[in-house]
Amino acid sequence: MGISNAVVELRNPRRGDLEPVEIEALADTGSTHLCIPASIRDALELEAFEERPVVLADGTRRSVPYVGPIELRYAGRIGFTGALVMGDQALLGLVPMEDMDLVVVPRTHRVVPNPANPGPGGSIALSPLPPSVLEQPRRPFLGPVRATLTCLKRADVRSAGGAVAVTRWDTQW
Repeated sequence: MGISNAVVELRNPRRGDLEPVEIEALADTGSTHLCIPASIRDALELEAFEERPVVLADGTRRSVPYVGPIELRYAGRIGFTGALVMGDQALLGLVPMEDMDLVVVPRTHRVVPNPANPGPGGSIALSPLPPSVLEQPRRPFLGPVRATLTCLKRADVRSAGGAVAVTRWDTQW
């Protein structure tokens, strides 16, 4: 797909007295987390919560510090996340991109706000049960997993621009 970069502003939301740091991050939809160099962690005085095991692109495994929280700002969008401290190049992974509702345009290699959700962005928040089931008269409690499995026969799902939307639920009682 090519290399996509994004200039992202990072802040420590716990330390409003610190100046934000602007970084050029490699946008990598194959990576999960935000990854930052130790110099960024030090500049933002981020707290380390734990060591996390990671698998690198070459297949090697190691443990790295997981720090946060971090406030990210890009193209009018705001998100909060933690970060893995590793390497000398910042990496913008899928979790922070999804949180800010950003997409990578394959043709131009640009990171842009999802055009389907102008403004502050959007998220997918689904109840474990479809609205039609929630409006039904109360039935005996079957437990959340069993109730979901017995009530949901099929969900039609469509994908557009990297976003997934449930378009129709079929129920079965």
